[in-house]
Amino acid sequence: MTVAGVNDESPSRGERVRRGLIEAAFRIIAEQGVAGISHRAVARESGTSHGLVTYHFGAIEGLLRATMEYVGAANLADQERYFPQLDAATSAEQLVAVLTRNAERRLVKNRDMGLALMELRLAAARNAELRPLVREWGRGYTLRVAAALQRLGAASPREDAAEITALISGLVVDQLSLPRPRFLSAVLQPALVRRVRASLN
Repeated sequence: MTVAGVNDESPSRGERVRRGLIEAAFRIIAEQGVAGISHRAVARESGTSHGLVTYHFGAIEGLLRATMEYVGAANLADQERYFPQLDAATSAEQLVAVLTRNAERRLVKNRDMGLALMELRLAAARNAELRPLVREWGRGYTLRVAAALQRLGAASPREDAAEITALISGLVVDQLSLPRPRFLSAVLQPALVRRVRASLN
């Protein structure tokens, strides 16, 4: 699986090999979690050699960091295409609809991405050196949600945006671990309606 959204303009052979190793690591993380990552596992998944993984990344921490950077870049590129919809929201209902559709498209229907993000967040919980990468993942998204809330009249848009994005993440993780029918219409959307309306009252 290729992670959508990353710049594909004429990469060199070395860059293509490196990307292939990162994408192999991403697939393993989505299927087995971070615990499944090893030089041999990535070499096997990518159809290359143990030595090639070591050459490009050194210790496994280097591969993990590179995978987190790659996933972050893919998400940023994807969100840049999504932001105009967020900017166009002129009511609480429109904002909730956009937030719900984005969570569905990016994290629920794209289960591999949702699972990989969850696993990589857990890796950052155990390794403080990875936390700046996770923090950077959501910075642009949260600021854009805050701007939308501010346009709609929220008194504390940044604080509200942080809580709304955390609410989405938590509910998506819950859905990935315990799938429920009608998650979007019966769980995520009603929760967002309540939270967005609270920020505007």
